[in-house]
Amino acid sequence: MIKKHIHTASFLIFAGIGAVLAYILLLNHFSILTSICDAGPKINCDIVNQSLYSTIFNIPVALIGVLGYSFLFLVAVTNIFFKKRYFAQNIFFLSLGGALFSLYLTGVEAFVLGTFCLYCLTSQTIIILLSIFSYHTWRGFDSTNQ
Repeated sequence: MIKKHIHTASFLIFAGIGAVLAYILLLNHFSILTSICDAGPKINCDIVNQSLYSTIFNIPVALIGVLGYSFLFLVAVTNIFFKKRYFAQNIFFLSLGGALFSLYLTGVEAFVLGTFCLYCLTSQTIIILLSIFSYHTWRGFDSTNQ
C-alpha cells in the first residue's frame, strides 16, 4: 500500500517537473527564451527546438509535452480519488506512448540533427520514469479494484 502511494507521489512530482520543462522548451521554441542549453554544436537546445522536427502539423512538440504531462498529472490525481485499476492502466499506456514518442524524437536528434537538447533528454528520462511508476501502480492493484 505504501509503495503505491510512493509511486503515485513520485509520478505527480515528475509529471509536474515534466510540464515545467516542456513549458520552458515552448518558450524557447517561440524565441521568448534563447540559449537555454547552448554548449556547442553537439548540445544545443536552440538548434533542436527551432528545427523542422520541432513541430507536428504546425503544433510545437513542446506544446504537446506541456499538454501531455498536464493530462497525465490530472488523470493521476483523478485516480487518487477513484482508485480504479483501469485509470492506472490507462496512465501506464499513455506514459508508455509518450516514452516511445520521446525515443523517436531522441533518434531524430541523434541521427538527423546531430545535436542534442539537454532539456529534451531530461524530459525523456522523466517520461520513462513515469512509465515505470505507472506500471508499478497499475500492477499493484488487486483484482477487486477494477
